[in-house]
Amino acid sequence: MRKLTDDRALYEALLGDARDPSAEARVASRALARRGIVAPSTIVEPCAGHAPHGDALARAGHRVLAVDLSRAMLAGARRAFPLRADACAMPIRSAVADAVILAFEALALFVDDDALLGLLAECARVLRPGGCLLVDLEEPGWARGDVPSRAHTYRRERVGDARAEFLEHPLDWRRGTQRFEVRGRDRRGAFREQSVLRLLDPAQVALVARATGCFLADGQALQARSPLRLWVILRRLPAVA
Repeated sequence: MRKLTDDRALYEALLGDARDPSAEARVASRALARRGIVAPSTIVEPCAGHAPHGDALARAGHRVLAVDLSRAMLAGARRAFPLRADACAMPIRSAVADAVILAFEALALFVDDDALLGLLAECARVLRPGGCLLVDLEEPGWARGDVPSRAHTYRRERVGDARAEFLEHPLDWRRGTQRFEVRGRDRRGAFREQSVLRLLDPAQVALVARATGCFLADGQALQARSPLRLWVILRRLPAVA
């Protein structure tokens, strides 16, 4: 059974229409500009996937490094420079980035505490003092009182010869996580992708980031077209406390 992240075309067809990366990138760009970070600036995007946000920022004149472990996903980057690497050990010099963006809820994928702190510390390392870390979040269902009591299918899609269903599992309150799953079949056979997301809200992101001793919370920018999405903005401190 193959993974969706190894089939970029199918991944984009099934998941790409749920987001508007260009609109979200414009919100991010305006938030950066208000903090003095304007094009051409250097932006690093860890866990970039096929880098739709990075491409949009590159079209706006920024220099964008899209970092991901998946060669198949990075092949989709059009304007951002693809760099295949571990987000927690990026082969990038220290203090060279004006901004780092973690889009598509990338931070929530790091359910292990040490891995999460390692990612944030690596983001802090490549950021120049005073630079910004932008973290993309979706308002979690538990914050809206929308808590499933059992696994259920919340969406079905048919794209070409591919049929897929999207499942949401109950919250694991003990671990502070929730599991999501996409599974289906096309002419090439069965495919499946699942992700376990850490339950994060803006206050929790700011708290974890401050625990690294490298960041200070700096407000948040709401995504106007999708009120459930927002960027949490953190400012890199001049020195580790």
